[in-house]
Amino acid sequence: MLKLGGIPVYRVNSKGLIRGAVEEFKTLNNYILVIAPEGGVEAVEQFRSGFYYLAKGLNIPYVPIEIDFKNRCFGILEPEFINGTFEEESEKIAELFDGVTGATRIFRML
Repeated sequence: MLKLGGIPVYRVNSKGLIRGAVEEFKTLNNYILVIAPEGGVEAVEQFRSGFYYLAKGLNIPYVPIEIDFKNRCFGILEPEFINGTFEEESEKIAELFDGVTGATRIFRML
């Protein structure tokens, strides 16, 4: 990903990462921001908030992507702008993913 212009995220020392990323992206004329899907090997109870603060800070839409392991398919959903709090946006996304079976079976946020 580095050869394509990717910027790695080191979670060990990520304090201020989002704020710095927002300021950096504001200086660019043209870019495509891709954040890897949320899933992992463990079930999660809530989304991470990075996508929210990036989209809100840059006033850009986010595009939810669903990966359904049970049906072996994925979907690219409609772009969404931030219109509410992190909790409201998370609830909206969880509803979009209702019925999607991830790698850890069912998303347990609802």
